[in-house]
Amino acid sequence: MCWQKRCIKWKHCLLLIGLLSFAASVLKYMFQPCGLEDLPQSAYNLRRNYCKTQFVTSMKLPSSNQISCSKIIQGDQDAVRLALLHQKNARKKELRISEMDYLKFTKDCNHYKMSRRFISIPLSKEEENYPIAYSMVIHEQIEMFERLLRAIYNPQNIYCIHVDEKSPDLYKQAVRAIVSCFENVFIASKLEKLVYASWFRVQADLNCMEDLLKSKVPWRYLINTCGTDFPIKTNMEIVRALKLLKGKNSLESEKPQHKLFTPGNSTQISIKILKTNLFACQTFY
Repeated sequence: MCWQKRCIKWKHCLLLIGLLSFAASVLKYMFQPCGLEDLPQSAYNLRRNYCKTQFVTSMKLPSSNQISCSKIIQGDQDAVRLALLHQKNARKKELRISEMDYLKFTKDCNHYKMSRRFISIPLSKEEENYPIAYSMVIHEQIEMFERLLRAIYNPQNIYCIHVDEKSPDLYKQAVRAIVSCFENVFIASKLEKLVYASWFRVQADLNCMEDLLKSKVPWRYLINTCGTDFPIKTNMEIVRALKLLKGKNSLESEKPQHKLFTPGNSTQISIKILKTNLFACQTFY
């Protein structure tokens, strides 16, 4: 009788040890460092959920001051003054990133994309199922180009970069280096010598459109941008705004005869900042 009780006790102990070992293995698997391969799984599981939470947390930038965006939006004058003061001080400490810096950064693409906080997974099923094509026409200020790309980048989208044929070779090399780190970003197959307010600027977008039509990405809409644009909406908000168009285009246009293209001439232009529904940009007249 005593022997039977000991056997039962041992069985309970072994069962408990087995359960604890299994739980330890599950926890070890769950909370081991996440890699990008853990994120794009289609099936829901606890580890993917944990890794996605870790990924979103890692994308957040640390706050370096007490500026309150919500108070600024509400019109709090003290918050506005504090933000302007911070901006003034930040400009004094600002360090420009050069073309040579980007050539060094992009030698390790994985580290570059993680450190620069490029989004590496679709943030929702709705966005994943609604890829957008972008035409980006640039000619200078490599840091501004990379900032724009980071702001609008999503892995389900496709991006065509048109670099002014007249741009310095070092600038072109830096753009190629950045582009080489992404499967869904490419440089236009034909580059134009850009002149603003001329047909060459339109042709640059057309060149990208032609390349994007050959892409295997089933994009729904194309948004054309330049290096001085910047989005004021999230990718999700842009997707939902485009869906409201129901297949129609949103294109500001005019037909002034005095601005028609004349070979060898270009139109006098002035610059002003324009805020549209999706982007803040410079316009040329």
